[in-house]
Amino acid sequence: MITSSFQLGSCFSHDWDEGGIQTSPGGSFYLQSNGHAYLSAGGLNPCIPKQSIERINGVTLQGRFWFFHHGKAGADRGVYVDCVCNVFKTSSPYGGFLGGVFQNPQADSLKAQILEQLAAQGECS
Repeated sequence: MITSSFQLGSCFSHDWDEGGIQTSPGGSFYLQSNGHAYLSAGGLNPCIPKQSIERINGVTLQGRFWFFHHGKAGADRGVYVDCVCNVFKTSSPYGGFLGGVFQNPQADSLKAQILEQLAAQGECS
């Protein structure tokens, strides 16, 4: 998720239907067999309105997810995978109370990847 001031590093974490979407600066995302992912550990930012969110066409990043090996829960049974994720932007100001201390440590690298993809599309220089 990118804010209007190009703050990066938040992932969709909880959909409150009409109440908006909460993001997280990181955390652990459990991948269900139906393809949905759930935040299994991490902090939540305040909700942002869904109508302020827009997908950035042609821009993706790798996201890390996990699931239990053979669907059996237990210690050391987590299998980690990287999946292609869409990138979104919002016109809402960043209202996160977690601040820069909890930002994704890869935010600068992710931002560079996004800018490279946008430049390849002629969207920015």
